[in-house]
Parts: sequence; C-alpha cells; structure tokens
Amino acid sequence: MTPDDLVALYRSPHSAPPLLALAGLEEVDWSAVSDAYGPATDVPALLRALVSGNLDHREFACRLLHQTIWHPGKVYSATAAAIPSLYNLLEADGPQDTGRSVGCSSRSDAKSRPSCRRRRGPGMSSDGGET
Repeated sequence: MTPDDLVALYRSPHSAPPLLALAGLEEVDWSAVSDAYGPATDVPALLRALVSGNLDHREFACRLLHQTIWHPGKVYSATAAAIPSLYNLLEADGPQDTGRSVGCSSRSDAKSRPSCRRRRGPGMSSDGGET
C-alpha cells in the first residue's frame, strides 16, 4: 500500500468510526496549515486511519504522521492542529491504542521512526494482550 492509497481510503469523514476524539477535525482548514511537505491536506485522513479496524492501516498511518507532522523532529503548524485529536485519542475507546497515539507525536526508535507498537505494561505481551 502506498501513502496515497491509505489517504484515499480515509479521505471521507465517514471512512472511520464516529468518535468524539475526532470531532472538530473537519473544522480545521488543513490546506492553510503545513506539514513537512506543504499543505497538510492528508493529515485528517491519517488521523482517521489511526482508528481503523485494520492494524496495518493504523501502523502505516502512525509512520506517515511521524514523517509529515514531526519530520525530522521538527514541528509544523499541522503538528499543532493535529495534537488535539491525538490527545483525545488517548482517552477514547476504539481500535487505536494509547501507545500508538503517543508514539505518533513523540516516540521514535534509533532510525527516527515512531514506535507504533503498543507499549508493554506489567503482565502484558508485545501486542498488548495479557500474559
């Protein structure tokens, strides 16, 4: 899957489950804020993909958000516009996990890619399940 393919799947506001965490996403003029590559018009689709029922889509969206709104460790006007949604996802129920939401905006590994895996807590496996 290419970035354009993922964005096309989640371009519509109706492509993701209705979550309060993403309320207001359409109120931002994403063409007026910038990410690492110019107008941030793909950011809403990537945020919607974070709540997809498809794990591969969620992880790919996390990597793409890291590359666009936090590349290379620099913040953009789109970063500030995306933070409320990422923050709200920390508290929302849904297929996303809080480790991924935080990872999209702050954590990275040695190759400057986000840690898009759920963080392990005591008694949890690498996939976030109970051990």
